[in-house]
Amino acid sequence: MDSRITITFRVPIKVQREGEWIVSCCEIFDVASQGKTEEEARRNIVEALGLFFQTAYEMGTLEEIMKECGFSPDVSGAEEANPSLPGEEVLNVPLSFIISQKMHVDRCRA
Repeated sequence: MDSRITITFRVPIKVQREGEWIVSCCEIFDVASQGKTEEEARRNIVEALGLFFQTAYEMGTLEEIMKECGFSPDVSGAEEANPSLPGEEVLNVPLSFIISQKMHVDRCRA
């Protein structure tokens, strides 16, 4: 049986109309997307950010990118609401990992 864990990034975004399109962007990571509706623009930015995080993880650069963007681990354990700045909202961006049971038994030494 495979095991799955999901890490959720709470990411601030901005959504605004630009001509005929609704543009969504996450300035922290310099990722943007668009859609014909606000809902579509939000879905598309979640997908774009998910691919961004997945690619960074696969390339081994996710930690470096997070540090360069000013992030550090929050070891307080507090589940505080993420306040957004004016004109921003916070979206959840999931990143899932799967490990097969055999791989876990054979390799995981943590």
